[in-house]
Amino acid sequence: MPKKVEFVGEGPTDIGKDEPNGGISGIVPILVHKPCGNPASLRVVRRTYASLQQRGGIAKKARFAKTQAVYNQSDGVVFVVDTEGDSPRQKRNELAEARDEKHPDLPMAIGVAHPCIEAWLLADAETIGCASAQVPNKPEELPSPKKDPKNNPKKALADCVGSRKLLSANEAWEIARSIDDLRVIEIACPEGFAPFATEIRDRILPIFIDSSDNAESSKPDI
Repeated sequence: MPKKVEFVGEGPTDIGKDEPNGGISGIVPILVHKPCGNPASLRVVRRTYASLQQRGGIAKKARFAKTQAVYNQSDGVVFVVDTEGDSPRQKRNELAEARDEKHPDLPMAIGVAHPCIEAWLLADAETIGCASAQVPNKPEELPSPKKDPKNNPKKALADCVGSRKLLSANEAWEIARSIDDLRVIEIACPEGFAPFATEIRDRILPIFIDSSDNAESSKPDI
């Protein structure tokens, strides 16, 4: 039976685009699909922050996203934001409080990418295809793109792969697909990805754990 999960993020790099034959795209859906056992039953519904049509900050959008998912009879929600250099703990607590206010029976995982989601892709030098010395040891300590256009995870990722331009969404997805052991991201990004990985294990994996159509197995790889 299909399991419909709504993914909320900034745009195509984060949440992907509609794919033929149920293909998984977007950094977040890819990194959620893996630890859930690569279930064939996952049906991704994508929503951008702008589409939520709610003013008043990200917490209000998170509450609306959950309410909308209940109305849509979806099986779960994954809501991820960039911190843009703000405190990841404060933003995560704000989202968790909003998430927990209503509809406790609907699984919803919240995540913060610090300072932006490209930091997660800098975790594994071998996957990127460059020398370890070229990859920032602590990608979460880089400034956000808004604060420093020349020194941030987006720019560092492009430099590591030898690109003069920032990576396209498709290029970013390929890196995400190539990361086999997601624990390397947990280690490299303890402020953002590690708590998000826990959210996925605790809240989204159970949606699929009893599914008979998992592509590989019900054992998570993180």
